[in-house]
Amino acid sequence: MAKKLTVVFLVAFCVCFLIWGAGYVKRSGLLERYAEREYLTADESAQRPAYQSLSNDEKALYTALYRGICDHSREIMLPFDADGEMFEKVYYLVEKQESELFYIDSSFYTAEKIKKAKIIYRTEDEDEISEKTRILNDKLDEIVSQIPDDSDDFEKLTFIHDYIISNCKYTAGDNDATAYGCLVEGKAVCEGYAKAFDLLAKRVGIASLVLTGMTDDGENHAWNQFELGGTWYNADITWDDNDKDGELSHVYFLCNDTSFYQNEDTPKDMHVHIADDEYIKPMKCKSADNYYVKAGLFAEDMNTAEKILCREIKRGADSAELKFSDSKTYSDFKDEFISGEKIFRLIMDNSTVSGLMTITTTENKDERVIRIGFR
Repeated sequence: MAKKLTVVFLVAFCVCFLIWGAGYVKRSGLLERYAEREYLTADESAQRPAYQSLSNDEKALYTALYRGICDHSREIMLPFDADGEMFEKVYYLVEKQESELFYIDSSFYTAEKIKKAKIIYRTEDEDEISEKTRILNDKLDEIVSQIPDDSDDFEKLTFIHDYIISNCKYTAGDNDATAYGCLVEGKAVCEGYAKAFDLLAKRVGIASLVLTGMTDDGENHAWNQFELGGTWYNADITWDDNDKDGELSHVYFLCNDTSFYQNEDTPKDMHVHIADDEYIKPMKCKSADNYYVKAGLFAEDMNTAEKILCREIKRGADSAELKFSDSKTYSDFKDEFISGEKIFRLIMDNSTVSGLMTITTTENKDERVIRIGFR
């Protein structure tokens, strides 16, 4: 009898073990097949310098995460057992550089080895994700359709820069760190501004990066780099937003590294950016050109400044934003044209508009930039 009970016990134990083992194998994914290795297409890669900087394994991991998230997958099989540090790096890049994926969270699950990624979404409602994606795409189409057909890449980027500033307020919101919050809801913080610019730049075929780091006063911050005519430039859309209706600047648009990052040539009182280069190295931006040079708004002397003003008034502009080559020319211009009111004579001589005219000025003394509004 005891022997019979022992056999029954062993059989029951084996059955329980098999059931538990089958459950464990299923939960652990030991028998699940790895995903096939895939890579972004050449066209997709061309607009993603962050992706181009990765190793082949990292590119395969990036592609698996990107494709899976685009499909709204909650769990994504990876092409290999990813090291936890590699996964952290690649997920960070996907979340920061794929600006259309506004519906994923910046936090993620990790482990020493990861075969299946579990994605944290901002909402569990897939219909909501699909509907908001449609709304965002419609908004992108609407914005891009407003860019004149004959615009070159510089003009396209300027339009995008100005549109974001004119249609978004720097304020907190549920989606403030996303392109959706910036473009659809009109509310964003720096990361939302940067992702909106990144998404629109890529939409018009221009390679772009979202960079994160700190300002010189220790605040977390986000900004952009983009490629124009084979040359890379820095841009900070947030810092160009003066938070006043109708007021914007281009001081931090099309900047080289000397005027944007902390280095030995940077003036001590100038606000600068400090990039976090743990996962991505910023592109080198060495061009002597800037927005004002390209737009014909750079004044090397008083004569050039007057010519620029006359041109802008004649073409019916409601403002002119000038950058001066040195502090003396900048100061002399203000004394003669603003304090001395010479600007009114220029308007009378070059404008077809009659009636009372009000002049407004916005200054950035450190950058020797002044914006003059004609109303």
